[in-house]
Amino acid sequence: MHSFLQSIGAHPGAGDDCTCADEPAALDALTAQNIIVPLSHYGVLEVRGPDAEKFLQGQITCSAAEVTPALSSPGAYCTAKGRVVTSFQLLRPQNELFLLRMRRDLLDTAARTFGKYIVFSKAQLAIAEPIVGIGLHGATVASALRELTGALPSRHNGTVSYGDGLLWQCDAAGTQYEYWGPVSAAAALWSHCAPYCIAISSRYWRWLQIRSGNAEICAATSEMFLPHMLNYHVTGAINFKKGCYTGQEIVARTHYRGQVKRHLLRAALIGPAPAVGSDIIASSGKSVGNVVDSVTVSAESAELLAVIADASSDNAVAANTSAENQSADAPTILRAGTVELRPLALPYAIP
Repeated sequence: MHSFLQSIGAHPGAGDDCTCADEPAALDALTAQNIIVPLSHYGVLEVRGPDAEKFLQGQITCSAAEVTPALSSPGAYCTAKGRVVTSFQLLRPQNELFLLRMRRDLLDTAARTFGKYIVFSKAQLAIAEPIVGIGLHGATVASALRELTGALPSRHNGTVSYGDGLLWQCDAAGTQYEYWGPVSAAAALWSHCAPYCIAISSRYWRWLQIRSGNAEICAATSEMFLPHMLNYHVTGAINFKKGCYTGQEIVARTHYRGQVKRHLLRAALIGPAPAVGSDIIASSGKSVGNVVDSVTVSAESAELLAVIADASSDNAVAANTSAENQSADAPTILRAGTVELRPLALPYAIP
């Protein structure tokens, strides 16, 4: 990844992020632009072999059998107690090859975890270092991609082959794509599309996930949440018909008995992004949840996804008065650190 970043003029930044030359500081000023992003905060775990599908089918929340070279799926791997160890997008470039695109800081954890069980299968597991990712977002990026690849996916989560890799359509509108493939093909795609786009760091891609209500797990939040707390039953990351997998009993019981009491909140705040995994505090002073992901959007503001207790979620409002001045029956005020949160709508309905 580092050699690829250097070839496109990007540089490693804090953590798994990177920086691009002359990128604007305010993300919310870019919504009408075409954007190209080196996806340095993701990595790929590959599972290949005759038993690759069978192995994954017994481990993950989505159905590996329904993933094809033309269709991907979000998914997760859980502990036996149903806690999400890692989330991912499952891609299938070939019949006996699967790619799990996940947050880079969980690659080693996922490799160790899956590695305990894959020894009993005719399949191999590896961190796919030669594979790099590019994200594109904007109203006309599809046209630029079609010029290069000759074809585009036909639906949300659809994929098409290009340069020994896969181009994945991330949204229903056809304005957001990721490409995962070898450095040579990724470099060719970057060279073709960059003149139509503004290059910006992977911070922008994380912001898109927050705006879309896609709660991604990283090292700081691994094993903190049940899938339903992250709305994975809504976003398609859980298949309830596929049969047994690690944590399936807890996930199914939660779904059919409605026992989950914490849900996903999207919110904005004035100030820098709070630390991922940090506490959300109610006006009572009690911790009622945790930050799933957060991004500084501008010099004055940030946005986040958090999982919080239902009573707090239902009553959460932004307010200009302190908790001490609230009456006993006033709505709960939520804070990240000392900063009040302003709840925002999620872009999908929750049944």
